[in-house]
Amino acid sequence: MRGFFGAYKDKQDGVIRGYDIRSPWVKIACIVIMIVCLLIVLFSVFPIVWVFLASFKDIREFNRNVTIFPSTFDFGRLAATWKAFSFPNTILTRSLWCWAA
Repeated sequence: MRGFFGAYKDKQDGVIRGYDIRSPWVKIACIVIMIVCLLIVLFSVFPIVWVFLASFKDIREFNRNVTIFPSTFDFGRLAATWKAFSFPNTILTRSLWCWAA
């Protein structure tokens, strides 16, 4: 295994080349960029996970319980939520609009 920076050893093109990665400042900048990208991914995925987990809660639990996890994973609530808000129809409509654009 060549390690994280081993992939740059023979690289001759791009923003960070093999010669550039020898500098400790470039290594630090590369690590900082990777951490920032990981944070962006986490902040982007968290709302999706939160909404999915909140769909297992009923309205009383949603207003009373401030944790992200529901007390029980009742798939009947999930199905009722999808049916009440007609998500399949909404997803299909949005997909068609995006495809048509």
